[in-house]
Amino acid sequence: MALPKSQRLVKISHQYLGKVKQEPLEVKLIHSDSNQAGVIIPKRFVAKACDRNRIRRICLELIRQVFKKQEIGGILIRVYTYPGNFETIPAVLSQCLHQLRS
Repeated sequence: MALPKSQRLVKISHQYLGKVKQEPLEVKLIHSDSNQAGVIIPKRFVAKACDRNRIRRICLELIRQVFKKQEIGGILIRVYTYPGNFETIPAVLSQCLHQLRS
């Protein structure tokens, strides 16, 4: 299920407040007045659309849970390598978000 329109990251400013890169994800914290998120999964890293959609759903579900708990700001998630195991994505993403908050 997609994020509500109010929480979708539409316009990306280049004011990054922090960046964490941990295989296979790169998470950037962006200056924003409200909680917003965007997920970028290039075709050259994940060729199949069903895999890209699965990764996107996994990331957005975790982001939705984090947004309910606290106000973070803008988050941009980018996949930069093919994740061999999709079950590791939530753990990696939550670890990246924890590092950005501290």
